[in-house]
Amino acid sequence: MIWQKIIKNRWVQHLSFWALSYLILLRLFAYQDELFISDYIYTFLFHLSLLLVVYLNLRLLIPLLLQKSRYWLYFLALFVVFVLGVLFNEFTFNYLSDRLFPNYYFISYYTYVEISQFIGSYLVVSMLFKFSKAWFEVQQKEQQIHQLEADKAAAELKALKAQLEPHFLFNNLNSLYAMSMESDERTPEMILSISESMRYILYECQEKEVLLEKEVRFLKNYLELQQIRLQNKDLIRLDIKGNIANQRIAPLLFLPFLENAIKHGIHKSDSPLQVSLEVEPSHLQFRIQNRIRPKDRFLQTKSGGIGLRNVQRRLDLLYPQRHELDISEQDQLFCVKLNLSLT
Repeated sequence: MIWQKIIKNRWVQHLSFWALSYLILLRLFAYQDELFISDYIYTFLFHLSLLLVVYLNLRLLIPLLLQKSRYWLYFLALFVVFVLGVLFNEFTFNYLSDRLFPNYYFISYYTYVEISQFIGSYLVVSMLFKFSKAWFEVQQKEQQIHQLEADKAAAELKALKAQLEPHFLFNNLNSLYAMSMESDERTPEMILSISESMRYILYECQEKEVLLEKEVRFLKNYLELQQIRLQNKDLIRLDIKGNIANQRIAPLLFLPFLENAIKHGIHKSDSPLQVSLEVEPSHLQFRIQNRIRPKDRFLQTKSGGIGLRNVQRRLDLLYPQRHELDISEQDQLFCVKLNLSLT
């Protein structure tokens, strides 16, 4: 961990680059295998013009001109800095070296063309390092943003699913209370069914996806609970087509549609609540249709803060570009049709 921080430190990176550069040029400038103090001094002096050009470009020209898309002005300024570096190299060995090291006599061994090649190479290499580092930083920031978005979506999904769990329990406890007040002999059966449903919600719905056959089993159990409460098995009809084995789906997607339809669309004189699930290898279609009473018109799409808005948001997060949800009302018939891609 400490070494990673050291390696990522900007000062360490720059010092490492120039130390490596110094060692390479030291061997290049030496006339003999044995290194003398004059070789060390000459290499140091030669680096002064390189440092000048590189940091004028990195610290001044790139942030002030190139990063602001002032390209023509940047290249003009870069050419001026380039020429300045060549002239400063000549100035270093013709004048500055005598002031800094009066006991040594140095001359510039290289022509203007050769010096230009050195300076041009260092400009190119330093810019490549600069842009590659910037690219990696951008990639890292994008990864961090994606991770934050994923964490936010996961937290939102968890909150949405957490809303469903107590909502489901409260609805069924209300029904259970009403039955117990009437001393209904089916109360123990309903308690057992609620217990099985809550076990599924609390322990098997923690994963992102569950087996479709388990979700269907949960739906059947939920509908049986409602049939017990309504004392009429003919008011709810469930039709399942296709092979549900080995398919996976996000848990509790269908429950809000059922709760919404049962709450606003069922009374003893109504036509049955029609629920169908058609499964194919790559997609499924869930459909629910019920007749609504005039006083409940538009309540199904606007009731509560959990129901349909909850599942619509979950679909957007879990199946982006992979679902079609159509909710319509016509002739007192409320219809929900969900097409979902399983691949």
